[in-house]
Amino acid sequence: MEKFFIGQMSGTSLDGIDTVLCRSTKKKFEIISSVYLPYSKSLRVDIEKLINESFCTLENMKLIENKITNLYVKSVNKLLSGVSINRKQILAIGCHGQTIKHCPKKKYTLQLVNGSKLAHETKIKCVTDFRNRDIADGGQGAPLVPAFHNFYFSDYYNNFCVVNIGGISNITLIKNRKIIRGYDTGPGNCLIDNWMQTKFNKKYDKDGKFSSKGEVNHVLLTKLLNNSFFKKKPPKSADKKDFFCNLKSEYFNIFKIDDYDVLATLVELTAESLKREIRKMPNINNIILSGGGVKNTTLVTSIKKEFSQKNIVISDALGIKYNQLEPVAFAWLTKKIIENKTVYNPTGARGTNKMGCIYES
Repeated sequence: MEKFFIGQMSGTSLDGIDTVLCRSTKKKFEIISSVYLPYSKSLRVDIEKLINESFCTLENMKLIENKITNLYVKSVNKLLSGVSINRKQILAIGCHGQTIKHCPKKKYTLQLVNGSKLAHETKIKCVTDFRNRDIADGGQGAPLVPAFHNFYFSDYYNNFCVVNIGGISNITLIKNRKIIRGYDTGPGNCLIDNWMQTKFNKKYDKDGKFSSKGEVNHVLLTKLLNNSFFKKKPPKSADKKDFFCNLKSEYFNIFKIDDYDVLATLVELTAESLKREIRKMPNINNIILSGGGVKNTTLVTSIKKEFSQKNIVISDALGIKYNQLEPVAFAWLTKKIIENKTVYNPTGARGTNKMGCIYES
């Protein structure tokens, strides 16, 4: 019997919303349609202000949450307008929400989405707030995708790791359908994007063209790799602000290097922090890459050069586009929630748990 679920993800890169429609059968869980809705520059600026706490009043937060939710609604409507499936056939929408603060050490995480509004306006049951239940159960609240990595990619390989390079990067190690570990490794695109927006007035380093013009400053790279996050043992998860203290101009002026070299060094920071973790995984011959970072040629080339003897593939080759892995994962997690089933993610939580809050339409 076919079941349909929608997954929505807007990540820490603040680029926009990926929405996917998935079909679940006894043997498969697959994408049948997708849409992408970019954030406007003004909304992106407002979200950044919330993250930086420069105007994070309760009213501003709720007003921006409603603006984001309007885009989630618009995205769902756009998605369904292009398919023959009626919204009454959709069992639920799984919406991750827009993260503005993640602080498991203090037992909280905050993702913006008005679940009641989303369910009411789409006329589809909605699941949100995936992370807080995991934190309440002693976990980090992130990453929550290893369970899906195990479910989906174990049909292709026995021993493998999945590297997701979003705003924050995470890695999952799986052997013989068992999750060995899964955790955030450090910055993904967040520092790179911020530098591009600040110094080059570009949203991101398209195809790695800007970073390819610079040279890695290894003294600066060593300093950046001294960030205390890299010394923590998993399970661990990160917030963008864990690394933004290193982006102050005064910090880089000490090294007297130009903007292209700083960018190249930030790209290598992401690459090296990932390579360090992959090196800890012996006998893993398959590496699956996903997330927006796979479009940065400079970044991917650095990883491939280090592990040239391994089979490295982009998730596209295995049926899920690089930018759709997380929304598909949250559609799948939503299926588990609606079916009242628990999942296991190696976040440090006590055993398996149910997650998410359900909003009726």
